[in-house]
Amino acid sequence: MKYWIAKNEYGYWCARWKDSSGSSRRQSLGTKLKRVAEKRIRRFRPGTKHTKVAGVSLREAVTAWSDFKAAGRRELTRGTLAEYASLAGVLLEMGSERVSRVSALDIEKWADKRVAIGDSPALARKRLGMLSSALEWVAAYHPRWGLKSNPARVVLKATPKPRGRRRAVIDSEGFADMIERLRASEDGSLHELADTLVIQWVSGLRATEVSRLRWEDIDLKREVWRIQSPSNKGGDSTIPMHPVAAQILASIPRSFEGPFPAPGTTMKRWARWQRVDAFAAGMHRGGIRHTFITELRRAGLHHEAKALARHATSSMSDHYTHLNEGMLKAALHSSQFMRLAHR
Repeated sequence: MKYWIAKNEYGYWCARWKDSSGSSRRQSLGTKLKRVAEKRIRRFRPGTKHTKVAGVSLREAVTAWSDFKAAGRRELTRGTLAEYASLAGVLLEMGSERVSRVSALDIEKWADKRVAIGDSPALARKRLGMLSSALEWVAAYHPRWGLKSNPARVVLKATPKPRGRRRAVIDSEGFADMIERLRASEDGSLHELADTLVIQWVSGLRATEVSRLRWEDIDLKREVWRIQSPSNKGGDSTIPMHPVAAQILASIPRSFEGPFPAPGTTMKRWARWQRVDAFAAGMHRGGIRHTFITELRRAGLHHEAKALARHATSSMSDHYTHLNEGMLKAALHSSQFMRLAHR
């Protein structure tokens, strides 16, 4: 008898064949992976069970997923991996349930309880998304655990995204005045903070990327540097640097592996400066990157902004572009629009 494989309506691979009467028959092979289905079809016989359910709890399944993520198969930041590892500890009593018995209603109640405990709506939805990814992985790679579909996906789609505060474009004159105040300070560590902020301003790099620069990745003669980031943050790429950045780096002695201290040290210095400076108190360091991309795109350099920001898609660059009221008014009063208005 000849058997072949085909997917059913739930995304699982099934064995298909025709019986002696010519009727089409099928039976699940218990996997969503084609290579596993092709292996099982070679020894398939009608009535063979491939989906023996193992007694694995939801907490154990989520822990296995976070270990899989941390095993080097995905290049993720340490902060992201720490969030994945902490997910198993916030599942409350739902974590002791068998993963095969967890329903969408259970997950919805868990998300509501997390908000009641004190999680913000944004954090609750973020954890819901991580749980959905974990259950998607369980259903695809561990069919023996008995999870046939992802119940968290239904809850995630029904949960609205919280409207967060967008990072505003930073005023260039106010930023320059703040840099002067930092350089005028008697605290030498604030001079180093000023250098990191200026490099961010002229390069659009993330704060952590500036702090993690290494001398071996910097070529001052060619004015290029190699930025090493996780694959979900642009990956490793060599891009040109601004002459101002090259000038700052040339003035720093090569006493350590990199020109700047670790990200945690820079964050503490920035937090200390925000407590004493009014302009810094109302500014987010991530806004420097947003301002850099916005200004390049306003100048018509859309492709260049995408390349320097190391965005995978143009839509991501759109997300980083913010136009304030003054920019919109300037666009309305531009010569092109005025010519159209006087026709």
